[in-house]
Amino acid sequence: MASSSSSRGAGGGKQAEFGVLMERIAGSKIGQGGASAAPVSLGDLEKALGAITARSIIMPSSTDLYFTVDDSAAETALMPNAELRVIDSLWGHRAGNPVLNPEDEDILRNAVGDLLA
Repeated sequence: MASSSSSRGAGGGKQAEFGVLMERIAGSKIGQGGASAAPVSLGDLEKALGAITARSIIMPSSTDLYFTVDDSAAETALMPNAELRVIDSLWGHRAGNPVLNPEDEDILRNAVGDLLA
């Protein structure tokens, strides 16, 4: 039997990695009720975001109608170690998806590199 990586074809590895990541998020407490569902906040989004102390980069798309830049800026302001970096893109909510967009992959890799530096 062929390995799953060889049967995916070009780009399949990245798509599979992205799919696994999304499944993990969906199965997490954050994926099932948002940050305000965490025990530390008891339904208070401001308190929940204030409790996130990890260095973070919030990266909305300039054209995302689901998670707008204004909403992301307000949430970023509540996180003590967060930075807002808007992805200038025509792709709306799909901006930042690295699967078939090398430019967005570079943006994400640079952000992760900055967090790890």
